[in-house]
Amino acid sequence: MLKIKIIETGKIETLSVTDPNTGIDWTADFITDGGNQHDDDGNTIMDQDTYNFWSAACDRQQQIDDYRWSLSQDDRNTLDQLIIDAVDGYNDLDDQLNVSMEMIKNHRRENGKMKKVAKINANDQIDGEIIFILVDANFEVSVSNGDDVCLVGNGTAARAFEDVEISWGRWNTFQWLAEYDESTNAINETDSGLIGCKWGQIAADTQSQLLRNASAVDGVVGDNMKIDGPCIIDLMDNLAVSGNVVDGDIIIADDAILYDPIG
Repeated sequence: MLKIKIIETGKIETLSVTDPNTGIDWTADFITDGGNQHDDDGNTIMDQDTYNFWSAACDRQQQIDDYRWSLSQDDRNTLDQLIIDAVDGYNDLDDQLNVSMEMIKNHRRENGKMKKVAKINANDQIDGEIIFILVDANFEVSVSNGDDVCLVGNGTAARAFEDVEISWGRWNTFQWLAEYDESTNAINETDSGLIGCKWGQIAADTQSQLLRNASAVDGVVGDNMKIDGPCIIDLMDNLAVSGNVVDGDIIIADDAILYDPIG
């Protein structure tokens, strides 16, 4: 931990980044500028703006490190490579941290760390893009389109659900997709939120995620498609959509309706 003396006020603040694996504080190595001057007591001297920048940077770096080390080694290695690829070409630390945080948000969502508890449509329009309201393991609330929200849940599923209800419950397009057990704080998803929606309403990253494990099925014989043509696209359990295979690629029209092939 570094003690920081603010030039304008003389106030003593702190900055800290700790390796969750080793417990070693590496703040001094993380601060790459504005940390070379010290007062007679050994405090690092910074102006207010520089301190504000590094305080935010340390907070994001700590969140990144904490999440990485919460994963298994294989998952951590996979995420590290995704982050390395994503930040390639960014020279600014602020940009690198923002991109890394976005990669972690996506990873948490795709690997069950975030639960889809409700959905709304953009601008509360029936044909608007579907936006999922998410709650993570710390009961913090976020939305799938990346907009910032300031709902922390106060450590309980009940409070997180209450905050979601207060913020979006009056929207005409609001729909619950999960329920919670107050005694255990467990959140259980009950609905994908996609059945009955048009393919074009789904965000591009969600489309890519669905197509990753999709299979094109001949609707007549039930076998996987061996030639180009109209077909059923099985996206996941209990979720399908009509589409086509063209030159071996799956093509889905924006107005195609997602449905439950079993129900």
